[in-house]
Amino acid sequence: MKRYLPHIALALFILQLLLMLGSWLLSAAFPVDSVRSILSSEGLRWFLGHFATFIASPWMAWLLLIAIAYGCLHHSGLLHPGKSYRERRALFITILLSGLIIGVIMLLTIIPHAVLLSATGSLWPSPFSHCLISLIAFSIILLSISYGLVSGHLDNLTAIYNAMLDGIRSAAPFFLFYILIIQIYESLRYIFQYINQKKMNDHKIISDPVFGFIKIRQGLLYDIVSHPLFQRLNRISQLGLTSVVYPGARHTRFQHSLGAMQLMSEAVKSLAEKGVYIFDSEAEAVQAAILMHDIGHGPFSHVLEHTLMHGISHEEISLLMMEQMNRDFHGKLNLAISIFKDEYPNKIFHQLISSQLDMDRLDYLRRDSFFTGVTEGNIGSARIIKMLNVANERLVVESKGIYSVENYLTTRRLMYWQVYLHKTTVGYEKVLVNTLLRAKMLIQQGHRLFASPALSYFLEHHVDAEWFDSHEEALQMYAELDDTDIWSALKVWMHDEDLVLATLARDLVDRRLFKVEVTEEPPSEEHLTEIRQRIAQAMGISEDDTQYLINLTEIGKDMYDPKDDSIGILYKDGTVKDISEASEILNVQLLSKKIRKYYLCYQRI
Repeated sequence: MKRYLPHIALALFILQLLLMLGSWLLSAAFPVDSVRSILSSEGLRWFLGHFATFIASPWMAWLLLIAIAYGCLHHSGLLHPGKSYRERRALFITILLSGLIIGVIMLLTIIPHAVLLSATGSLWPSPFSHCLISLIAFSIILLSISYGLVSGHLDNLTAIYNAMLDGIRSAAPFFLFYILIIQIYESLRYIFQYINQKKMNDHKIISDPVFGFIKIRQGLLYDIVSHPLFQRLNRISQLGLTSVVYPGARHTRFQHSLGAMQLMSEAVKSLAEKGVYIFDSEAEAVQAAILMHDIGHGPFSHVLEHTLMHGISHEEISLLMMEQMNRDFHGKLNLAISIFKDEYPNKIFHQLISSQLDMDRLDYLRRDSFFTGVTEGNIGSARIIKMLNVANERLVVESKGIYSVENYLTTRRLMYWQVYLHKTTVGYEKVLVNTLLRAKMLIQQGHRLFASPALSYFLEHHVDAEWFDSHEEALQMYAELDDTDIWSALKVWMHDEDLVLATLARDLVDRRLFKVEVTEEPPSEEHLTEIRQRIAQAMGISEDDTQYLINLTEIGKDMYDPKDDSIGILYKDGTVKDISEASEILNVQLLSKKIRKYYLCYQRI
């Protein structure tokens, strides 16, 4: 066999030369990018520039380890153990050592300490499967050396070294064949690369006005974006009715979800660069979870969360929709759902989705600032993400990023009171809430109103968490409900015979806003009664009906709660301090103070 090895090597070398020449001839015959020539200027740069890169693959490392293992096994005498006392003792020790190795491997691959399994708990693919050949080779080397030392076949360091060297020497022809074969394989891939152009374009690019180009790879993430339940977010406004104050604020939950996913991918990459080991399956799952985190929002986002339904939040509906999508994807979202529900052991992933400093907040603050034009609300999200790290199994920010965190907390406070809780926006939202409450009451009294099937379903029934559990069609009806259902109904209701409903609907369509009074103390009952009487007299309606034309809401908001998943600052000496202790300029007492305001909204007369 050995005498044929030079001929085989020569044949492989000639095949490589023929490939190079053939590529040149084929590229000349088919000059439309179907094949590429290795002898072109681009091809020569590729061949010479990547020569060492192709050789330095896991296969080369495995071949080297197998060769060393063979040399140790051959010279140790373990293949043919003798019957002398030393050899029997050596064999006994080797059997014990092999049992110990197997025991350690089992401990590392059996739950709950399965650190060598994948993030989903599977054995293949996993770190264990990736290192299996290396693990076997190292085990053989260790067992062979142990047997050789005890039996006397490898009685010193020089003998061990020579055994390893002899193994490498014996495998020398295979190294040559490996180099030739891998170059032929890579040459074929290069020559016919354009034939598989469709496979190469395995991603879609979305142009985002905030973060530029967002790349979505084909696979699970792209399947999520393409799913009807996610596409529905194109019809759900991110800021509800805030466009009544900031006309540019007409972006959608779809855009926000994509932006949050982009920030999540950057956060995962940043953490991985700092040595935080993240499985590919974990990286994909946490991006999938943030992509779907708002999938359960209803029309106008938070505005109608407790109007059309009761006792169930949009997070709970998001989870119901994730589980529906998981069934459609045959269980591919199991890990993402586990992270979303905070059931996954590594808690940093849930913190990236929901915490004081998560990717959701980093995106909506930047995005809402951009679309509203409130430039004071812009934050340095890129800087914060680059400063993220992990300490004591929790997400922290390196001390260099403390100023960005201070700006983030201050900006968040500004955005809430200047944008999200702007009195005009709150007043306009109350008009919509009262309109739907009036419509719901009229329908339950037998009054016929125009509405889409999805909207009619929620106006006719008292839908709560128990209803969702007992009625399979409820989730489908909810999925069909979006902003357009509400607007189409309002345009018809403004001509309804019910004066209260018609007035409220016309207020919304024609932007006739409720008058809003904001106070730090609740208004007196006398003041409320006076307003009701004025409205009833001016419109010729009963005082009971004025409950739909007046609304008193108490709104309380604290921008930072040190007790609720606080923001930790990591110093170079490894200590972690809460931002309230680390900041020299931030008035955390003010930020964490629960600010309460009373919004009295009522029909203008």
